Amino acid sequence: MNVACLTQTFFAISSITLSVRATAEQVRLSSQHSMNMADSKDFYLIVGAGFFDASTALHMSRQKHGARITLLDRLPFPDPIAASHDILQPSSASRILENFEKLGIKHHAEVLTTQQIRERWDGLYADADCTDIKDGIWNPESGWAEAAKALEATIQAAVENGVVFPDDLDLQAGKRIIAAGVCEAAVQLSDEQRAIFQEVPVFVLDANETRGETIPPTPEGELKFTRDIKFTNTLTDEKSGKQMLVPLIGKHTSQWTDPDKVPLGLGEEIGTVIEGIYGKHGTDLTPAKYRFCWDAGTPDSNFMISPHPRVPHLFFATMGTWHSWKFLPILGKYVVNMLDGNLGEEEKGRWDWNRKMDKVKRDIPSELKDTKGYQEEEDEQERKGEDGKPSCVLL
Repeated sequence: MNVACLTQTFFAISSITLSVRATAEQVRLSSQHSMNMADSKDFYLIVGAGFFDASTALHMSRQKHGARITLLDRLPFPDPIAASHDILQPSSASRILENFEKLGIKHHAEVLTTQQIRERWDGLYADADCTDIKDGIWNPESGWAEAAKALEATIQAAVENGVVFPDDLDLQAGKRIIAAGVCEAAVQLSDEQRAIFQEVPVFVLDANETRGETIPPTPEGELKFTRDIKFTNTLTDEKSGKQMLVPLIGKHTSQWTDPDKVPLGLGEEIGTVIEGIYGKHGTDLTPAKYRFCWDAGTPDSNFMISPHPRVPHLFFATMGTWHSWKFLPILGKYVVNMLDGNLGEEEKGRWDWNRKMDKVKRDIPSELKDTKGYQEEEDEQERKGEDGKPSCVLL
């Protein structure tokens, strides 16, 4: 059964947690930055400054008094390439009522029939593609939030607690795990359009050809759309023959960019979402900018919060799988528990490096390079060495 999820809630898109090779000299400099803290033998180097990393730094600073904690990223905040550097992010809510009842949370969410969906909000969804959809969920008490500002506030709180976030180190890009992406677009509304769309809810229509979502206008009057179809960028290491899934880092394939800078196929994908949700009401909704948002994911949609199975003192907190954002306030608590060996057996089984995922239904993404109108950017060559070969390898 297909369900249209009408909610005012969050759709989780997290940042890719990047592993960055910090040289011995960089670690030494980072340690010197932290010498104003208590003289402790505990030194933690957190690589990356996304949702997992910032939350971990904050929780660690609250629990491990006197420890020296350094948070490293490839660029000073905000990193325009990171998935977390976004306008705002909603979350999927297909099981929201079941979860509320299981947790004993009082709510005012309700199930709406397709006809009720079409009639509410002044008929803006009268033409929505609700073929084969029985009903949807409407929750008036939840909402959306600006991801970049929330992440920035978390990092700032960690810094105020003594975490060091150096911005003068020459970091080198290192190993990446898995990466896939989704296409986003933002429409700059006119004053007349803002009056029409100002009170719309988050609308998640993960069914039929539409497979996407939209959210209410931002304070700046931007109406954002996301196409919920994943793309990958595959490279092959010539020496090992292994294939690698890596995010593109070009300006027009990782940051907000003009419509004429993205492949024609991605524009058509977003057009499918706009038409599928708003029908005739979306005729004049022309995106002013696009973005390809990269994330790290797993087949079972669970995170990886785990020690490396063979390398001591190396830990992973990553694989946001498009829903780590909504856990920003508490992610760090579980990462710290993992570092201290205090994760429960159920949590270990869900997040462990070596967990079994044999029976998981895999959502096979498309290759971005196969998208109509795709052309490799010149600045994509930055990820290659002088010999033109990829400079990163799979873990």
